[in-house]
Amino acid sequence: MCNSCRRLGRWLPNCSDRRGPGTPSPPTPPAHLVQLANYPNVSNASNARSARSNQSVRSSNTGRSVASTSSVDSTATINSVHSLQSLARRISAELYPQERLVTSLRTWLATVDPAAYRREMPWSPQVLAAYNEYKRRAAVHGSAHKAFEDYLNQTRRNTTPEQHLERARLAVAWGESAVSVAEGRLSFIETYRHAYSSTKSISSHIDTGKNAITSGRNAVHEARRNYDSLWVAYSRAANPQVFA
Repeated sequence: MCNSCRRLGRWLPNCSDRRGPGTPSPPTPPAHLVQLANYPNVSNASNARSARSNQSVRSSNTGRSVASTSSVDSTATINSVHSLQSLARRISAELYPQERLVTSLRTWLATVDPAAYRREMPWSPQVLAAYNEYKRRAAVHGSAHKAFEDYLNQTRRNTTPEQHLERARLAVAWGESAVSVAEGRLSFIETYRHAYSSTKSISSHIDTGKNAITSGRNAVHEARRNYDSLWVAYSRAANPQVFA
């Protein structure tokens, strides 16, 4: 544009170059935002959930610093945020069947005579494999929960948008692992009802499954809380059209 248009900040009909005033560029978003994995919609949610949880636990134990190490543009970042929100909703929905299973198992257990209950031994290879699998899931869940808590403790003061994003990602991994271990433990009880030493042991394992569900609910709460915090903080610096 010509000097007159530039000085007035608007296009003049007799502008010498006929382009009018330049359009200000949108603000540049903060650098070094956490790149999230692409979370596809898959029919086999359990396998995808387990894979993402394992990946998140591995990444959390690589000794990375609190500061992020990769950069993405604002559009990719917001797409990642929407992915997290969608996953949090799905985790919450997947916990409801597990809660119903807890109720069903407790109802069944109330009908069992402790004196008449007998454990079936030795365990078959199928029982042993199912037992080892839910124990593996429990270890993944413990690591995912610890990864979230460790990162939260590192970033409590003056939390940046990038750190809220990472917290939300870790909370989703924690929540997915909680669903996975609840499914594994409770389905084991339902399928192998005579694999325990006593009805008291069954009750204890049902309680542990319920605790995993509670852990999943807490993870969803943290994911949503950090999603909301990131949305407020980042919208001040990002192109508003990205948030439309």
